[in-house]
Amino acid sequence: MNTSNLNPLFMFRFLRGFNLTVSSLFLQFSLFGSILSIGSLIGAAISGKITDLFGRKPTMWILNLFYIGGWLAIAFTKAPWLLNLGRLSLGFTNGISNYLASIYVAEITTKNVRGRFTIIVQFLTGWGVSFMFVVGSFVHWRTLALLATIPGLLQLLLLFFIPESPQWLAKFGREKELEAALLCLRGDKADISHEATEIKDYVESLKSFSSEGILDIFQKKYVRQLLTVAGVLVLMNLGGINALTYYSGAIFVSAGVSSMVGLITLAATQTVIGILGATLIDKLGRRPLLLVSSAGLCFSSFLTGVSFFLKDFNWWDQGSPILAFIGLLMYMGSYALGGVLPLLLLSELFPINVKGSRRKAEEAKELERLMREGYVGIGGVACFHSSSTYGLGDVTLAANRGWKLQQFDIKNAFLHGDLEEEVYIDVPPGFSPNTGQAVCRLKKALCGLKQSPRAWFGRFTKVMLKLGYKQSQGDHTLFVKHSSSGGVTALIVYVDDIIVTGDDLEGMEKLKKCLVKEFEVKELETSKLGCKPAETPIEVNHRLGDVLEDTAVDRRSYQKLVGKLIYLSLSRPDIA
Repeated sequence: MNTSNLNPLFMFRFLRGFNLTVSSLFLQFSLFGSILSIGSLIGAAISGKITDLFGRKPTMWILNLFYIGGWLAIAFTKAPWLLNLGRLSLGFTNGISNYLASIYVAEITTKNVRGRFTIIVQFLTGWGVSFMFVVGSFVHWRTLALLATIPGLLQLLLLFFIPESPQWLAKFGREKELEAALLCLRGDKADISHEATEIKDYVESLKSFSSEGILDIFQKKYVRQLLTVAGVLVLMNLGGINALTYYSGAIFVSAGVSSMVGLITLAATQTVIGILGATLIDKLGRRPLLLVSSAGLCFSSFLTGVSFFLKDFNWWDQGSPILAFIGLLMYMGSYALGGVLPLLLLSELFPINVKGSRRKAEEAKELERLMREGYVGIGGVACFHSSSTYGLGDVTLAANRGWKLQQFDIKNAFLHGDLEEEVYIDVPPGFSPNTGQAVCRLKKALCGLKQSPRAWFGRFTKVMLKLGYKQSQGDHTLFVKHSSSGGVTALIVYVDDIIVTGDDLEGMEKLKKCLVKEFEVKELETSKLGCKPAETPIEVNHRLGDVLEDTAVDRRSYQKLVGKLIYLSLSRPDIA
């Protein structure tokens, strides 16, 4: 719960007690209102490093100490500089906690409820601000500052009962603590083996992505993502939220509305909208809520501005306070609905190869979830199992990034697999009448044998590693390579088909030449996408009915033909 705001009218009265000049008085008043943002900027700049270095839970301990210290400095201050120092400490705490809260929630929740929990964080933040304004109308501001330390003290106690982030524990190889954290989150009787394996594979897969500097996001290929993320952040943070929050009580009074009634109504509005947003965010998605929130912010700002315009010219004196009241309520409600969405978009739209644990982790997680399945054992025999969801994930990634997409087919793929083990098979029927107990030893992985896909993929893996590609530990069919210029080439194997995508066109062309050199490859192009299917010819107005006479069907010839084709496909891979 965010309680880092004090009623500005109380601060104004406090500052007047220092016999400051009028200009100094308003300077100190403005500094008190803005220094919170300065502290937030400092905290946000180092938030990623601190949370990765100390861990999520220890960072919460540190933040609560800063939080309590800031409020105590304000409560017992006897000079403006100590007041501003306490306010700066609260801003520093806000800058880190905004990042820490969202990333911790993302790491302990499952995908189907993550959006809901994230918007609850935003709801509690708005509710905390409203709570401070409402209570501040009844008590002295020093008492209010002391009351504000209570949430920090409660959090210090409750931190004993929450687990560390499973992803952070996996990053440092603390497997026992990882399993204990998952059991604490999912329940003592929950089966956490699959989720624990996923987290370990996901953390391991991060090593296959390059660590580029933050300045690399200003490349031309990232313009769209950068404009999207920067645009929504600017919209939400420079749209007047801090000014309206800080001066909401004064706005109500100036508009002729009781500050008490206005602030209580404001808290109730944020509560209702916060609950509504938590219900809809995972059902409707991010974009619809962001559009509704943006439209609400725009219209409510217009209403508030019109109300004071009318008041300045003494037009519609009875209606202008109502417009200000409605406008401010609509603004805070719209912000409660969409204020958290920029943080979600930041993690979902940023490029994979940009340095920073949060952005990089979220993008890597998205890629791994689309591709993941790995090796599966069937009947004690090691074999490779593939699924079309792998290719679908590659296609989805290419569509989201605007990358070029290529598909290749390896002709007679299983004949490219050299067997390292000794494999023997029975002599095919009809090979020789006097074979006795003799068997045949295989030198190649023939189509139809369970070992053949494994042997073919083993050779393919050696070729890819030789070319400098890194094999994903989360999904062994995924190969990724980063060029020195910052480009990326991703390759996914689907049985004997290969899908290649990326923004490194030169690297993709080199890969194509190497594949042609090593294997017999056919590039699958647009083929018959432009063809128009014809309808099946049938008599117009023909009525379908039951068969009146049984027609004899000779099934033996059909079964015989199918049997011969199956035999040929297993014994003659050259014509399979």
